[in-house]
Amino acid sequence: MTMNRRQMVIAGALGTGATLAGASAAQAAPTRRRPRPVTARPVSSSRPTDSSVVFESVPVVFNEAAARLNLAPSGSIVQVPASARVRVGDMPVRLVIVNDGSRVIPAGSTVTIRARRTNEDTSLLETAGCYELVSGTSHGAAVLRPVRFAGTDTVCELGVSIPAGRSVSVDLTWRVPVSVPVSTLSNAHIIAKLDMTSIAGEYWEVQSPEISTFATIG
Repeated sequence: MTMNRRQMVIAGALGTGATLAGASAAQAAPTRRRPRPVTARPVSSSRPTDSSVVFESVPVVFNEAAARLNLAPSGSIVQVPASARVRVGDMPVRLVIVNDGSRVIPAGSTVTIRARRTNEDTSLLETAGCYELVSGTSHGAAVLRPVRFAGTDTVCELGVSIPAGRSVSVDLTWRVPVSVPVSTLSNAHIIAKLDMTSIAGEYWEVQSPEISTFATIG
């Protein structure tokens, strides 16, 4: 089929219009955006940590390893559970460990509680023990873990690290060994010691002031 010039112009116009209409329709068609990948955010938890130990802030006094220990006696007579006949006055019920140096006191450090009794005949301190530490806790968490009993000493492992400029209060629980005669518990001398050797790099032991107890028998 042949077309004259007029027919070709009309056909060309119609083709261009169709192309433009097709392009316009293509532009008007809605386009979908590619979905963005969703990155899961970590869920923040308000649950408390496993350790419920509460640390108090203290001044950092020394630009080196340093610590202080303080045994706090009970303000009343306390019963020693393993010996129903004995009621003890001035029994240490709390140990405060203060890190006033610039280095962390690490968990695993050795804390020794020494409890000696007085010989009634010589008034000298005996090498046999009288009280043993059962546990040392802070808000339910184990801070002092007894490792062994040796003569007068309860050797413990520190269960938490104590940061520089912090202190921790430890509640103490005691017992009387079965081998200790009740009559010898009337006068005891108790002291706490912290081995700072691994922290300071040289032999160094920090001691608390000594607490002297008295006991009521019967």
